[in-house]
Amino acid sequence: MINDQKIQVEISASVGIIRIDRPEKKNAINYDMLADIDAAIESFDESVKVIVLSTTGDDFSAGLDLGMKGQGEGINLVRSMEGARGWEKTMHRIRYGTRPVISALKGAVIGGGLELAASTHVRVADKTAFFQLPEAQRGVFVGGGATVSVSGIIGYDRVTELLLTGRKMDAQEAQSTGLIHYCADGIDVEEQALAIAKQIATNHDFSNYLAIHVPARSKGMSDEHGFFMEQLAAVLVRFSPESQQRLAGFLNRKNSSS
Repeated sequence: MINDQKIQVEISASVGIIRIDRPEKKNAINYDMLADIDAAIESFDESVKVIVLSTTGDDFSAGLDLGMKGQGEGINLVRSMEGARGWEKTMHRIRYGTRPVISALKGAVIGGGLELAASTHVRVADKTAFFQLPEAQRGVFVGGGATVSVSGIIGYDRVTELLLTGRKMDAQEAQSTGLIHYCADGIDVEEQALAIAKQIATNHDFSNYLAIHVPARSKGMSDEHGFFMEQLAAVLVRFSPESQQRLAGFLNRKNSSS
């Protein structure tokens, strides 16, 4: 159930769009909002093939709302820990869900906002975007997976430097490190993310599913086990009814044009 904690949900063709809608707070995220993002993902039916995660206003997200109720009280550590683990639940829903998720990044992509972006499968940013992990300067520490998810993208050494210095990384540097895949130039970043999402939505559904699961899950495996999982996935796709139809269509077109 969505609690209307400042998010918008809509569908464009086969793409579901979730927008964080809290521009007056630079789209700072609270725990209820995370639960709503989670619920929004679950609310899409099978006609939605890909999801775009976007925001209103000038910023993707300034991170966790440090002023939300319960922050800093430290009275009930169990409740605080469970609240913090809400991040993990939502990130896991995005990273290991049934659909690819494309993020549209602009302005501040800070702290928890960066962790949220890092859980998506394709990241598109415009040139206003900047990336930062300033928690140490605020007397706190990351808790949404930066030391795992962001490190998995740009490396532990670079994340350590970002945590220690709290400096801003611009979109150009972020693209050079692999933190973002596309830099929107001359087009609205959500429009570009939506265009990419609609192209991905034309793929074989099961191929998309495997594309977001097999590489991520093979990271901790030996090469032998990773190769076996990939080969098993290839066979499962190859002999699915949709694959048979797509391949037959491809071969017919190829033969007719030769």
